[in-house]
Amino acid sequence: TTSKVRKMFLASRLAELGELAGYAEVVKAAQSPEEYLRYASVGALVCFLPHEGKRERETVLEPLRWLRTLSKDSYVKVREQVLIELPLGLNNGLSVAVCREIVGQISTEDPDPELRSRAKSLLLIIK
Repeated sequence: TTSKVRKMFLASRLAELGELAGYAEVVKAAQSPEEYLRYASVGALVCFLPHEGKRERETVLEPLRWLRTLSKDSYVKVREQVLIELPLGLNNGLSVAVCREIVGQISTEDPDPELRSRAKSLLLIIK
């Protein structure tokens, strides 16, 4: 529903300000059976990258783990969104090496030939 997507949007904006309370909602969305929630969670997870390894209550934040998982999602639009959003993570502390690793994996292993091709092109500019 719209309210779940809105919660993720707000959680990502708060993460940019250092407030991590919305992380649990974003992870729920990343695990959802609903494709649109997994799709929407990708951008929010990128906003949590600067907080990788920090704790929020009892939870260790692992946005990179979830982005890796979503890069292999069964729904092509989710995988495509990872490919779009992941380079933005370079501004949020994601290393070039890790970004290239995930994009490289998409470029060779993704079942969709168009997405593989886009990933190969993206690898040429991620340096």
